[in-house]
Amino acid sequence: EELRQKVEAVEAANPEPEPVDSPLLLGEWDLEFTDAFDVLSLGLSPLEVGRISQNVRAGASAGELQAENIVELLPPLSSLAAAASLQ
Repeated sequence: EELRQKVEAVEAANPEPEPVDSPLLLGEWDLEFTDAFDVLSLGLSPLEVGRISQNVRAGASAGELQAENIVELLPPLSSLAAAASLQ
């Protein structure tokens, strides 16, 4: 709950009046925090979840955006194997 309040405070401090219409939104973004159930439920997969990102592009019409969600799925225990091979 405390983290959600901090996120909302940052959102409220955004100087952009219409952030969804801002060209600053365009680009590739890494997911650092979410409380969205559909994303959190990825942790139930037998696969390991790697990087989660979103690529936001301008749409065909003015004021339209296209977003591509990217979820990297890795074989189970792959991060453990990588850490073991570094030692």
